[in-house]
Amino acid sequence: MGKTLKQNLDLESFAKSYIFHALRLGIQELDSKIFDSSLYESVAGEMDLKLEQVVHLHHSLNWFLFGKGSYSVLEDVAPRTNQESHIIRLRGHNELDESKLVKEYLVSYRKYLEDRAKALQLI
Repeated sequence: MGKTLKQNLDLESFAKSYIFHALRLGIQELDSKIFDSSLYESVAGEMDLKLEQVVHLHHSLNWFLFGKGSYSVLEDVAPRTNQESHIIRLRGHNELDESKLVKEYLVSYRKYLEDRAKALQLI
C-alpha cells in the first residue's frame, strides 16, 4: 500500500531537507543517477512524501544549487570519455551556511515551489 498524500507541506522544511541531503551527497562525488535517486529517496523518506512528489517539486532547488549565481554550490562534471558518467560534486566551498542557503533559495523560489506543491495538493 502506497503513502497517502501529505497535507500542509512545510516549504521551508522541504527546502532544508533537500539542500541538506544534496550537500551531503555532493561531498561523495557520486554518479549523477545515483546522486539523484539517493537524494529523492532521502527527502521523500524524511518528509513523508512519495518519490514522485519529490521529483515534481525538485526543479527550482536544482536551479538554485546548480545555477551560475553566487549560491551555485554543486556542479555536474561532464565525463571525459563515453565510458564515464556525469559526476555531481560540491563546487569548491569549504564551509556552507545551510540556513543561509535555505533563506536565499526561498527568497528567490518560494512562489514557484508553492505553486508546484499546490498542484500536488500538498498545501
